[in-house]
Amino acid sequence: MEAHAGAMDLAAVVLGGCFTLLRLTGRIDPEGRRVLLDTLDVMEREYGAEQFRTMRRDVLALRG
Repeated sequence: MEAHAGAMDLAAVVLGGCFTLLRLTGRIDPEGRRVLLDTLDVMEREYGAEQFRTMRRDVLALRG
């Protein structure tokens, strides 16, 4: 259970970092987009919250 909690903590940090960089730079490269979308998958599977689907929609609307 502790390893799972650590993985979710890491996913939250990655998600926060991606959106911080996106906010600061206004863009995201293809690799960063992939990492961000993969992290959103993890968060959606764990929490199933609507907010993650909204974040995904916003990321997909961006141009690289």
